[in-house]
Amino acid sequence: PSKPQAWRKVVIRKGIYREKVTLDVYKDKVLIEAEEGAAIVWGDHTGLVEADGHVMTTYDTWTLSVRADDVVIRNLTVENDAGEVGQAVAVETRGDRIEFENCRFLGNQDTFFTKGYVSRIYLRDCYIEGTTDFIFGPSIVLMESCTLHCKRNSFITAASTTERNRYGYVLRRCTVTA
Repeated sequence: PSKPQAWRKVVIRKGIYREKVTLDVYKDKVLIEAEEGAAIVWGDHTGLVEADGHVMTTYDTWTLSVRADDVVIRNLTVENDAGEVGQAVAVETRGDRIEFENCRFLGNQDTFFTKGYVSRIYLRDCYIEGTTDFIFGPSIVLMESCTLHCKRNSFITAASTTERNRYGYVLRRCTVTA
């Protein structure tokens, strides 16, 4: 239901789901639990031309777009497998109060796009990999006990914190590997 009063739970069974997924702005209060081995994979990237002639930009390339508020996602792997072809987002967040726990975000350039200007995002025990600016956007994000893996000698983040936000990206007890 749209704008539900109570929380709902969705279970994603083990398997690789090759699709582009949107959690709509009206689908708040959802807990998504993935079984071990569950992954959502897609391969859009900038410059790709769609059937209608539209040329994709960074804003179109996500594999998973979380636009709802009050969302908890656990144990899920999300991958953009386009390769090193430019911007290719695995996870995009627009909603507020989004939590990821024990998730994996796999990609290259622009893996994790924290798009919401007034969004608060919390990651715990997550793994994020990429090449250039692979974590970017204006949201307030606390990453706790996460691993950030740099696949290339480049910048890790490109925070665009607005003046109205006191914090941007906060890394607490995180590990950076290369």
